[in-house]
Amino acid sequence: MDVRTTNMVDAALATALRVLDERAALCADFAGMAAGDHDGGRQTYWQELQFEIEMKAKVVAGLINRGWPDPSGK
Repeated sequence: MDVRTTNMVDAALATALRVLDERAALCADFAGMAAGDHDGGRQTYWQELQFEIEMKAKVVAGLINRGWPDPSGK
């Protein structure tokens, strides 16, 4: 992969991670509101969705942190 393509992929992954983190925070907010309304079913729904999104974010973060191998094999 050339440098330009690598930079574009890195930027896309960073954007995806930011969006996933924002969605997880939003789910946490909704779960908190549901808890305040004593709506356990809705709270559980938002907590499960938050967990799923956080797992996806961990995958994306792992791709970012892993970096790209040197194509020359060095």
